[in-house]
Amino acid sequence: SGKKNLGPIYRIKKAKADEAQAEYDAGNARIMPLIAEKQEAIRQTDSLMQAGITSLERSSFGGMAARMEALQRLGERSKAIFFANIFIILLFIAIETAPIFVKLISPRSPYDYLLHQHEHVFEMDNLEKVSLLRNETQNKVEFDTATGVYRTRKEIEVEKELTDVYLQNKKE
Repeated sequence: SGKKNLGPIYRIKKAKADEAQAEYDAGNARIMPLIAEKQEAIRQTDSLMQAGITSLERSSFGGMAARMEALQRLGERSKAIFFANIFIILLFIAIETAPIFVKLISPRSPYDYLLHQHEHVFEMDNLEKVSLLRNETQNKVEFDTATGVYRTRKEIEVEKELTDVYLQNKKE
């Protein structure tokens, strides 16, 4: 005939290809929901993980505590760094305590005399106020005691007079 045709081999291959395509489509239809479900689970897990990461408080690792911890870890590995750390600590202690030692070693200055005078004036003023309050309280106590004694004596005298008058009236 001289015409090209599809022939029986093509039909067999076409049937096998169609069958493979149908099998692929069936497997794909069966697996795609599982894939979608797993991808959704992955998205949810990722979102939970991102929420957890954002909710974490990030502490700054550049602070003094982190530097001290790093220096301590380095000191554990190297003796030179350990001793350098010790000498730096001693240097800071010396710098911080130097003013106190200078003050203890130096002779008394005019400021010290003025401070002593100010403290003495304050102490004497306070002592005067306390003495005045003590005297005032003592005077009140003495006054109350004296008036109480006087009142009691007068009450006794009045009672004696009333008793004498009563006895006089009874005798008559």
